[in-house]
Amino acid sequence: MDWSSLKNQAQLERNEQGILTVPQDVVAFLHFPKQEVLRLRQDLKERTDILGYLMSQLNAGILHVSILFEDIAGAKKVDATLTAVLENELVIYPHMRIPIHRIKRIQIRE
Repeated sequence: MDWSSLKNQAQLERNEQGILTVPQDVVAFLHFPKQEVLRLRQDLKERTDILGYLMSQLNAGILHVSILFEDIAGAKKVDATLTAVLENELVIYPHMRIPIHRIKRIQIRE
């Protein structure tokens, strides 16, 4: 199965900013460039800070998050269950990985 067939089958929605919301199991079929998406030092620091916070919160239990990221086709959002914060990747259930350098924003959902 590839992204084209998943794209046709999945219920994909765009928000008012044109950001595509994808199901968490689709993340495995996306392609991520090697370039960093954040340009400003302050944005990089904020992302690093939230990642540190997420790591500490994962010790207390399951976290549900919204992740805004970019793949080769542009900005996307996924609402997912976070299972691990690794050095270079976030792992979301079920074992899907998003490179940290492609993440623009992370929010914890209640």
